Amino acid sequence: MFRDLLAPIAREFSGKRAWRDVSQLWQFRNTVTTPGLREACRYCVERFKENEVAARLDSYPADGRTRYGFSGPLPLEWEARSATLSIVKPKEEARRLTSYEEEALSLSCRSAATPKGG
Repeated sequence: MFRDLLAPIAREFSGKRAWRDVSQLWQFRNTVTTPGLREACRYCVERFKENEVAARLDSYPADGRTRYGFSGPLPLEWEARSATLSIVKPKEEARRLTSYEEEALSLSCRSAATPKGG
């Protein structure tokens, strides 16, 4: 039943193009309300347009108050520059576990700083 619908799609699919697009999107570090998300969205809109699909990018303030659709307030926009995750206590186990510089994915979206001293 669906074979007639899926056949034209399957003929157009390209694993190489999919890999290229996913690889490109991965580089944007596109977590919620960051400049990287905006870049990733722009990239997707351009890819749609290249393939003759109507697309547009709508923007909303990431100000901690504005709501979009049925969501809660959009969090403040932020961009990470540096971050580390360390064990500080007990002292005999103190060590750095990871850093944003080593692995950007080690910093979760909307992360907050710990109190001074850990």
